[in-house]
Amino acid sequence: MEPVSLELLDVLPTSVLLNAFHVKILDQCVICMEKYCIGDEVIRLPCFHAFHDHCFVDWILECRVVESVVFY
Repeated sequence: MEPVSLELLDVLPTSVLLNAFHVKILDQCVICMEKYCIGDEVIRLPCFHAFHDHCFVDWILECRVVESVVFY
């Protein structure tokens, strides 16, 4: 098994929330539990789940439960 690579993260699409419609639909980041705001940068996965860009990168690179590198 190998740790998750930064190259893998580079292929995930990111976008900036530009209006209240997108903020309302997404509601909140389930990693940090904060509501989205206009201007937030988000990563959207192929399954259409979205997270704050910085929250997802931190979360995917290190497991918060065991505080170690995530392997795939």
